[in-house]
Amino acid sequence: MAPMRITTSPLPNFLELAPPPVPTHDRRANIRYPLVLGLKYAVARGKVVSRGQGFTVNLSRNGVLFESAEPLSVGLTVELCVAWPVPLNGVTGLNFWAQGRTVRMHGQLTAVQILNYEFRLRGRPRHEHSERPQMKAEKSARVHGS
Repeated sequence: MAPMRITTSPLPNFLELAPPPVPTHDRRANIRYPLVLGLKYAVARGKVVSRGQGFTVNLSRNGVLFESAEPLSVGLTVELCVAWPVPLNGVTGLNFWAQGRTVRMHGQLTAVQILNYEFRLRGRPRHEHSERPQMKAEKSARVHGS
């Protein structure tokens, strides 16, 4: 009887198949979402001193990275307005409005730390246009505190 030969094929290199490790030196604790959305900004020093536009590169809970033709210096107070991609109740457009300060810049990219934010209506649903004029005025007075 001939001796039995066992042949083995090389095992795949599992290290090459595994995802790369997450860098531990990244101090940013919040997940950044890669959203490319239209953005308008205003630089404020007591009053608006300049305006511009660009697009977001990514957003997180505490920050926005955006690209614009004119990068902003570090330490500026800015207001950002981003056209939000999902309408409220599938009908009314929203803007993500944020106030913050510039914390980093590189080339055409500016990073902003968000200090305050809110979602604002971009328009009204069509059925609101049929309201009587005095009802609109009453709603406006309640909203604006008159």
